Amino acid sequence: MAGGDADYFDRIVDEASLRSYLADELGPADRFEVSHHQEGHSNETLFVTWGDRELVIRRP
Repeated sequence: MAGGDADYFDRIVDEASLRSYLADELGPADRFEVSHHQEGHSNETLFVTWGDRELVIRRP
């Protein structure tokens, strides 16, 4: 992500907390990736890879 986009992403996503939450809810995973869908306006939309699962997380 470029400059401002990376700063915004860091403000809306606490990756360590998200990783901990997913581990508690879904069990451990060897792969964790998260990206921000740019088109969400009312709610932020995140695409998450957790192990072999593909997830969509929405947040206000």
